[in-house]
Amino acid sequence: MALIIGAALLGIYFLFASFSQMPLTPMKVKYYSQVNDVMQPYMAQNWMLFAPDPLSDERGILSRARCADGTATDFYDVTGPYVQ
Repeated sequence: MALIIGAALLGIYFLFASFSQMPLTPMKVKYYSQVNDVMQPYMAQNWMLFAPDPLSDERGILSRARCADGTATDFYDVTGPYVQ
């Protein structure tokens, strides 16, 4: 009997875990606080592992070319069009 109860509780916990990772839906908005109460003490998401010290300034790459005749072109912002 204890095995059945344990399996049921584990299944419910896995259901909450998968529900917390779903895309935003009206059902998730409605039950978010209940799911968060279950998941928050042990499974809180913290992305500090991947970016412990995020950049606080703007960085980019400037590039210029040297032509065959020896002249240099103006600097061109390579990353500007992609970072908007």
